[in-house]
Amino acid sequence: MGKDKLPRLQRWALASFVRRFPVFHLVIGLVGNATFIAGAVLYLTKHPDPGLYCFLVGSSGMFLGTLGETLRILGERRLARFDVDPAYPDKRWSQMQSPASKI
Repeated sequence: MGKDKLPRLQRWALASFVRRFPVFHLVIGLVGNATFIAGAVLYLTKHPDPGLYCFLVGSSGMFLGTLGETLRILGERRLARFDVDPAYPDKRWSQMQSPASKI
């Protein structure tokens, strides 16, 4: 597949996902980690049932955060393979770096 074959809609969707959602996935992972720790503390006290639910919610949050971050990285790689800048999906990185564009 050549460098010009990535459809415009796919370029914009990938660029939007890569640019806008990294913080979202990190927050989901952070909340998942905090909930997992709270579940561990609750499980070791006299409240094992809420601890179990915190474990389930926390591990799900960590999984979703990691899955989203993985998809973001794969999207960045796909855009880079087609020489597309996520900040400017209609322009190529090579055009952005050319001496004529710095004038």
